[in-house]
Amino acid sequence: MRKALISPVLSGLILPGVGQLYNRQIAKGCLLIGITTVLFIALFMLVATDFYSVINSMDTIQSSPEAVNEVLAKVRNRDHTYLWAASSILFAVWAISVVDAFRNGRAIDQADQAQDSSSQVKTS
Repeated sequence: MRKALISPVLSGLILPGVGQLYNRQIAKGCLLIGITTVLFIALFMLVATDFYSVINSMDTIQSSPEAVNEVLAKVRNRDHTYLWAASSILFAVWAISVVDAFRNGRAIDQADQAQDSSSQVKTS
C-alpha cells in the first residue's frame, strides 16, 4: 500500500504529475506537469491583466474617491469566462492526477505483493 498512499499525496499536495513520476510513469507525469504549468501561467496572466487595469486607473482613483467604485465596477464587468475555464480545467487536472496516481499506485502495490507471495511459495 506504499505507492497507493504516497503517489496521490505527492500529486495532490506538491504538483499534479509528481505522483505519476513516483509511480515511474514518466511520460504521463511530464504531461500533467506541463499542463499544470501552462494553466498556472494562464491564470497568472489573466489575474495580472485585471490588476494591470486597476493600476492604470490609479491616477483617476487618487483624483476622486468615486472613481474607486467605477474601477471596481469595470473589473467586475470584465468577462471572466477564461479565468473560470482555466481554474476549472486546473482543478480537473489536479483531481484526475490524484485519482490516477492512487489507482496506478494500488496496481503496482498489488503486483508487488503477488510477486512477493509467489517468491515465498517457491522458497518454501
